[in-house]
Amino acid sequence: MLSLPRLLTVILPLVGLASWGPMSRSLTAQESPAGGSLVIQDSPPAATTPAPTTPAATTPAATTPAPTTPAPTTPAPTTPAPTTPAPTPPAATPPAATPPAATPPAAAPTTDPEPVSIAPVIAPLKLDIARRDLKNFLTDPEALTAYRGPDGLTDSLPEVFVIGSNAVPRAVFWDPLACRLLGVLDLEAPVPPATAPVVAPASNDVEQENAPVESETPEAPAPPSPYLLLAAGPAPLTGSGGAGGAPRYFGFRLVGGMPEFLYTFGLLTVEERLWLEEEGTVLKQRFSVRDARRGIQLTLPEEWRRRATASVGTWKKNVLSVPNESTGEVILTYRLTEVAPEPADSN
Repeated sequence: MLSLPRLLTVILPLVGLASWGPMSRSLTAQESPAGGSLVIQDSPPAATTPAPTTPAATTPAATTPAPTTPAPTTPAPTTPAPTTPAPTPPAATPPAATPPAATPPAAAPTTDPEPVSIAPVIAPLKLDIARRDLKNFLTDPEALTAYRGPDGLTDSLPEVFVIGSNAVPRAVFWDPLACRLLGVLDLEAPVPPATAPVVAPASNDVEQENAPVESETPEAPAPPSPYLLLAAGPAPLTGSGGAGGAPRYFGFRLVGGMPEFLYTFGLLTVEERLWLEEEGTVLKQRFSVRDARRGIQLTLPEEWRRRATASVGTWKKNVLSVPNESTGEVILTYRLTEVAPEPADSN
């Protein structure tokens, strides 16, 4: 039986409470009922009999206002010292003393730079994906190594992934045997005309010997390759730490309509995703490599370098070095339209 998740009690501190001291008391001076100070007079004992103490004896003349002059009742006894302003409650220190830390640093805007390129959630162009047996169109000896067997070089490329999109005259090829991008074909490239062999007309030997020798016409230059990208050299991750042997493909999946190929290469586990952007004029290739403790190196064919830019890493000629903290997402961008050659020392 699964245990229920523990409930965490959040204790919120009480804010704004202040400890107040004892309430100050306002002292009010009260005058005596007599209205003044008492005057004591010495008199003989007879004078202390009840008779002499008749009200007549205490005539107003005896209690003339002169002794009760305001001078004895000077405000000195009621000095304001007892009512010092010290007991004034700390209300004079308003809650404004609450540190402005309660208002955080206005959530200082993060200044982390945006990555140069990130993978989209959904494919910018709807892609058509199929698997086809193709005639082997590779020409580089090192790239053909994966297709050599006991009987020699294979003439076909079985079950290659072909990726394209409607109204985009380009086809992208990815091979699960070599676990690499094989190339990009321009479907609008001109097809070179087939040259029919020239057959010399029949003639007798005498005329052929006496015939002037014709100068050989130079051969026409070979037409440009219809492949905008064509695999050459070793597999891209060959120079990475932990890579060894031959890569092993174990499946693919669709991520937002984009094919993502899964394979291992030695100790590395690789996810490789492809998609098209900008109406098919840009190809994006995303690598996500796990267990690359020493980072990775991506080696591209030299002809690809002038078309390629990278989201992270440092270029040295046609080799991209990526530190281990950035191997989770490395995106290569290939411009499929004609671009000017880059300087040799460009990054």
